[in-house]
Amino acid sequence: MLDEIQKIREYLSYLEEHYCNVQWGWDRLGTRCSGLIEEICEANGLDLEQVVVMVSDAVRKHDVSKLHDIEFNSYRRYFFPTEKELFLAQDNKAEETYATASFKEAWEHHKHANKHHWENWTISANQEFTPTVYDVVSCIHMMCDWMAMSRRKDEAPLKYYMDNKVEIILPDWADKLVIQMLTKAYMEV
Repeated sequence: MLDEIQKIREYLSYLEEHYCNVQWGWDRLGTRCSGLIEEICEANGLDLEQVVVMVSDAVRKHDVSKLHDIEFNSYRRYFFPTEKELFLAQDNKAEETYATASFKEAWEHHKHANKHHWENWTISANQEFTPTVYDVVSCIHMMCDWMAMSRRKDEAPLKYYMDNKVEIILPDWADKLVIQMLTKAYMEV
């Protein structure tokens, strides 16, 4: 039981770090890219203040679903397994399959509960559409999430995007915004 408590603490510590890094990402984007945010709003008839307030609110509530039963236990077990869970998975294919299936179910729940994941707000790479306020907010929030992950993995978020562009299907306006904002966010001041 103490091993499981320790792994829960480690997972909660990771969640706290990620949450704080997302806040850092929004602070950095909001400060360094305010002109780009204003441009995307003006170009699409969106209210700048509304976008900023909505991004701030979304970032403040970032990944709250990870505390939900469906996600918490599956994520903890997948990323922070106890020695017993590792041992059981090594000796038992059914146990390993269960942990993987449980994680996949948790990931699907997480993706759909958190609109900043690109799969929720994009149509297809070949279709262009005028972004709504929700699309722009989700795109900016997505970048904050990528920036947070990049701090942990020590990989630039723009490099992550460019390396995975084949799988990350963004419309042209979002592709351009991501490249511009992430480039500007990491320029030396």
